[in-house]
Amino acid sequence: MPLDLLPPQKCAKAIAIMDDFKKKSFNLRQLIATKKHELESLSFDQKTSLDTLPRLGYELQVLRDELRAAHMNADQRMRLEVGLPLGTLASRGCSMDFERTAWSDRVK
Repeated sequence: MPLDLLPPQKCAKAIAIMDDFKKKSFNLRQLIATKKHELESLSFDQKTSLDTLPRLGYELQVLRDELRAAHMNADQRMRLEVGLPLGTLASRGCSMDFERTAWSDRVK
């Protein structure tokens, strides 16, 4: 259901929830991109410390889990406060993004 078909009060709630999620997910996605870039920069570097790759992998997992938790929280709020799901994630990895929904432009 497109946001414009919701009653004004629910539409305002939905936009507030999505804007809050957008802020949280943007910061997490920036951190994930930084870690992925750091990981890519180590490609074939023989001087890389043995603990660097496991550390970066763990840090990426933590950030991915934080992003997933932020999505689940926003989805739960949308369902409780608006009566609609936020949308499903298109993947489970660090690049997770939304499948197309009626309002997916608002959350990216």
